[in-house]
Amino acid sequence: MLGAADSDQVRALDIVRDIPPSRMHDGALLYLAPIEDQPLISLLQQVYPHAETQAHPRTDGPTQFVVIAVPAQDLAQRQGLQGQYFAAAEFDAAQEAFRVSRDGPLHFAWAAQPPYDGPLSVIWEGSLRVPAAGVYAFAVDLPPAADGAADGVQPAFTLQLDDRLMLDSTLGLLENDEMLAQGFYRLAMRYRAEQLAGDWTVRWQPPGGEWERSPCPPLQPGLARRRPDRPFIRRRRLPGADARRAQGLHLGR
Repeated sequence: MLGAADSDQVRALDIVRDIPPSRMHDGALLYLAPIEDQPLISLLQQVYPHAETQAHPRTDGPTQFVVIAVPAQDLAQRQGLQGQYFAAAEFDAAQEAFRVSRDGPLHFAWAAQPPYDGPLSVIWEGSLRVPAAGVYAFAVDLPPAADGAADGVQPAFTLQLDDRLMLDSTLGLLENDEMLAQGFYRLAMRYRAEQLAGDWTVRWQPPGGEWERSPCPPLQPGLARRRPDRPFIRRRRLPGADARRAQGLHLGR
């Protein structure tokens, strides 16, 4: 069972939805687990290494539950994607990142506060939690090319789920949707630009919902384990997309 430390609300635990929770909470979060469910207790302790675990005593018999209290700071650290920033427009495995940060929601106000004054490339990696099966849409809103940028080229952006290409601005693929099963997906994004041009945003639309900036709770810095048996059905393809994939299209070109 799951409940907030500052609330009387308690609900049955859903591992996909609630570890970590699908929405932010004010204050600490409490998990109530049967004392014989050691796999669940071990999972919670692995996900929240700073959580406090205490037995929940009974006055009329042996202890049946343990309470795992997750501090608010630990919850915040489980949100967003880990980004590595490089001072170059092309990725170089030998180059050291000048900045590593946890980013989210995925709105980047770089017009007023650019992360670097010059060519830039960024790699983000983490996991996306899909709380329920359905059609999810993804989109990226990029700024136009900056004045003075080489050949007026717009910043390049790609997004992959479980190594499948979802968005690629160099192909004109700025919006796409997929039928996703409930669970965790490996998420990787790359951005590169000769010169920063302004603010940009990654958006998503859950089944039956409205477009919104990709929020923090579904995003996690750790990489999800791939599940080959999980349904993953492409819903939209651009003309010629199959031919381009046959030529060996990879993330970040």
